[in-house]
Amino acid sequence: MKINRCTSNAAYRHFSLLIVLTLVFALQLKAQAPDLKTAGYFTLFTTTGAIGNTGASSIEGSIGTNTGAVTGFPPGYVSGTIHNTDSLTALAATDIDNAYTFMNGITCDSIIDSTMGNNEVLYPGVYCITSAASLNGNLTLDAQGDASALFIFKIDGALSTGKFANVLLWDSASSSNVYWQINGQFELGDSSVFTGNIVGNGAIILLEGSELDGRGLTKAGAISLFTATADSTGILNPLFAQLLTFTAEKTKAGARISWLSANDYMHSNYALEHSHNGLVWHTLGIVNTDSSSYEDISAYSVLVETPFTPNSFYRLIATDYNCFSTISYSISLYTGSIARAGMQIFPNPGNGLFYLQYENTDHQPSALSVFDALGMLVHYTESSEDMLDLSMLKNGVYTVMLQNDQRSYFSKIILQH
Repeated sequence: MKINRCTSNAAYRHFSLLIVLTLVFALQLKAQAPDLKTAGYFTLFTTTGAIGNTGASSIEGSIGTNTGAVTGFPPGYVSGTIHNTDSLTALAATDIDNAYTFMNGITCDSIIDSTMGNNEVLYPGVYCITSAASLNGNLTLDAQGDASALFIFKIDGALSTGKFANVLLWDSASSSNVYWQINGQFELGDSSVFTGNIVGNGAIILLEGSELDGRGLTKAGAISLFTATADSTGILNPLFAQLLTFTAEKTKAGARISWLSANDYMHSNYALEHSHNGLVWHTLGIVNTDSSSYEDISAYSVLVETPFTPNSFYRLIATDYNCFSTISYSISLYTGSIARAGMQIFPNPGNGLFYLQYENTDHQPSALSVFDALGMLVHYTESSEDMLDLSMLKNGVYTVMLQNDQRSYFSKIILQH
């Protein structure tokens, strides 16, 4: 989400609480992961080419082109902003070119066959294909329990997938850490699911019923959608800056919120926001940035001494020098007891349909919320439910919060399709 905040910044008080800001110069980031910088703000982006949609496509995030027309929205839906030849697309064009060049210099760990998938399992590393490639069936990327595991694919040619082809993540693998350099056209087949960040040099085509869980970025070529879906919101760095860590720690008087970020050269400040339910947010205060170099790593620590509810969620809003802002993922801090008494959720683990059983009517909720592992709200209802349908969500661990007039109850559930 991108909003203009310059007209309302005066309404927010600056923190008078303890703020610790330190700069660590020339700290090196992950050696092999390309830094997308402003290009990472977009779900779909092309430096030179049109973006066209046919049918009821849905884009979570923003789209943009630095040279070309944007058509078909509506009927297509974009949750963020459509950018066409502005200051942001100019920066993104440079950054995607730099990222592509950076990937050219990455050394291959393995040369693999041009035909991928068919229940193939790959482990962290850099995989190179010296020609055009195809993907059919399932390709599983297994991080072996390492959430920071990096997968890089360098394809010296086009990449196309068949119908119902899937790139699947397993054992802590993250779409944030999957990169595809494609030197040619990328075509995602009907009803296929593709995961990761495409850093391309050719057209991008998303066919009917296909889903891109990540980003589609290209130096040159049109982007075409046909009743398709693209979503980069599950990737952990929606800010212009690279949010390296974001944590909340309970204190006697409140909470200490800390974060570590890179590339703050684009920001004028961060707004720290709080919510008791992940729906309604309030600004606690503003932290000014103090970084002017691509190499700077900035560490922030804010002590929140004001009272807060037992169920606390925090997020950051980073405002750039053009007065536009982007919102980070949220984190949660539970200070009350995680109560399992009074309710049961079964089966757990479950395949998508969970049943809720309460000891008595006093425990029936007036509101039910479900949060993913990042603290992002993925399901909400204000009515009492005896059955919880999460079949549309991905496999993982989720927190269920049941609220009534007396208290809140929490329970962890595991979703396994």
